[in-house]
Amino acid sequence: MKSKDKDNRVKASRDLAKMGDKKAIDPLLDALIIEANEYAMKEIKISLNQLGATKQQFLEKYIVSLKHSSSAVRFNAIDYLNRHGGKESIIPLVDMLSDGTLQGFHEDTPLGWYAADALCRIGDKNVIEHLITKLSDKYWSARAHAALALGKIGDNRAIEPLISLLSDEYGTVRMYAAVALGNLSNEKAVVSLIESLSDRDQEVRTAAASALGRIKNKKGVEPLIYALGDEHYAVRLSVARALGTILDHRAVEPLIKTLSDRVMEVRDRAVTALGAIGDLKAVEPLIEKLADDDYMVRKSAASALGKLGDKKAVLPLIEGLSDEKSEIHKYYKIEIIKALGVLGDKRAVESIDNLLSHKDSQIRFFAAAALDKLR
Repeated sequence: MKSKDKDNRVKASRDLAKMGDKKAIDPLLDALIIEANEYAMKEIKISLNQLGATKQQFLEKYIVSLKHSSSAVRFNAIDYLNRHGGKESIIPLVDMLSDGTLQGFHEDTPLGWYAADALCRIGDKNVIEHLITKLSDKYWSARAHAALALGKIGDNRAIEPLISLLSDEYGTVRMYAAVALGNLSNEKAVVSLIESLSDRDQEVRTAAASALGRIKNKKGVEPLIYALGDEHYAVRLSVARALGTILDHRAVEPLIKTLSDRVMEVRDRAVTALGAIGDLKAVEPLIEKLADDDYMVRKSAASALGKLGDKKAVLPLIEGLSDEKSEIHKYYKIEIIKALGVLGDKRAVESIDNLLSHKDSQIRFFAAAALDKLR
């Protein structure tokens, strides 16, 4: 089983299975957990099943391998326990939360993240108590991954401990705590999340804004409006998204000002938020955004104008149908067609009718759908 040749390892596992000696189960399991070749892994598992290896034997071996020196082996163990583990896996996986080794399907993802994910799947009530205990662990990665898991599981017993974690010395921990509180969507966290909008770490501010958007408490509106002026675009983007979720009319004027943000993604999100809020004060500014430098912003503006339902937008939208700057702008054109169909103004009939012979099948489809509404 120690041969460097995978075919030799496979042959050895088959030979052991043919011998039928159950004493071979343990060494085969040892070979399995360090095997890197998928074909060989599959064959070793077949041999183990032929020898009558039990699920419990597999679980025990993989639990032990969580402490293996190889991060690849530890990852495979977490992956197995994620798919097959139960209550017996809880404490070993909790201990893995502090593993910050970068490994797995994504090179920048720590093993502790996968352990947290596995704990979420197990979902036993005892998991919560162990995870809350881990929020005060000496390792910052354990605290961060425990917060992540608690947010995914969604048990309100974690609210107060997670709020306390917003003052952790490590930004990553504070960020995961904010994300978790957003997932839990409990109003007890609003005041603390508002304070986190002023955190020194932009990732924490971004997560806090997102969390406030998910909770949708009106107390967060004014602080979020102030945060629209944050120096970092990711924070402004998250704030605009949050305001578009809370749907408070106090945000309309500040969002209109944000339409001139230097970052396209922020302008686009502000447009979407204004469409969601539905205040007619935004109609003229959104019409102006039909001429934005970026087609994504123009596309979102067309969609927002359709939602607002003001006929002032009809002629500007019709004019937008002449945008032929590049093929990708067909999606902008499609959004205009859909908006005109929603607005229901017969002035758009002729322009849309002309698109029934367009070379692009998607444009023809949406044009026909819009005409059904207009006629």
